[in-house]
Amino acid sequence: MRFIVSIINWIVYSNLFIGICALCLKFSTDLYLFQRLHFDLLTVFVFFATITSYSLHRLVAIRSKSLAHSNIIQWSKERMGLMWFLFGSSSLACLVLFWFLSFKVQLAIGVLGIMTIFYSVPSFLVSGSRKLRELPGLKIFLIATVWACTTALLPMLQYNVPILQSNHFWWIIEIFLFIFVITLPFDIRDVHWDQQDSIQTIPNSLGIATSKYIGFASILALLNINFFTWQLEWGNIPAILSIIVFYTVVALFLHFALPQKRSDWYYVFYIDGLMILKLILVFFLGQRGWF
Repeated sequence: MRFIVSIINWIVYSNLFIGICALCLKFSTDLYLFQRLHFDLLTVFVFFATITSYSLHRLVAIRSKSLAHSNIIQWSKERMGLMWFLFGSSSLACLVLFWFLSFKVQLAIGVLGIMTIFYSVPSFLVSGSRKLRELPGLKIFLIATVWACTTALLPMLQYNVPILQSNHFWWIIEIFLFIFVITLPFDIRDVHWDQQDSIQTIPNSLGIATSKYIGFASILALLNINFFTWQLEWGNIPAILSIIVFYTVVALFLHFALPQKRSDWYYVFYIDGLMILKLILVFFLGQRGWF
């Protein structure tokens, strides 16, 4: 049992798991738009780009004194060679794959890449500049924007899907709000660390209780958006119940989020794993013909 736990820890802490979660959200978009999965170069790019961005953030975070006691940071410090290898190899894979994508996707990736880099690293072009995540209130919205664009907007650009068509546009908003909601528990967990680093997030600006209320309101908005994106009628009881159950689970994880009092697994395995659960939900809805 201990061996199995160590393997899972390795997968989660090395950022391979979050790469898999990104694939699941991208596959959710595939199923929603085309009712099938695309195993193509963009899919591979999304996987490696996620590992690259999270590895970069981890390598920068290792230098933070406020995060010195984090289990994930300690694990990473003991495996610096692995972290640099994952960052370097995934970055190289992204550079190679980039040239085989459509020009529209390349432009979007360029913008997202700049946002991702300066999220973790201050701009070297401006003296005394800060990381984007350090700008008041921007952190969670930047994360949600990059995730929504990477897993929803890029596939639409790659496959020439009309973005401004109402249900397609609302799908991007749905992914944005979903990531926003499941990122709030991370900000609640990090509230003291963010205060030490002078990073203003929703929890340390408005309080944890208010943050959860904002999250619950976002979940209610997601329920309404789901009715629109899936074009549900009240007679589709199984579809409606499956969506309600899923977002109830999301709400429970938000409700029980606490500052630094939950294990790392609660956040980086169970909460991030909600992206896998969302893929299962989308597959279930699609298989039953409830579009």
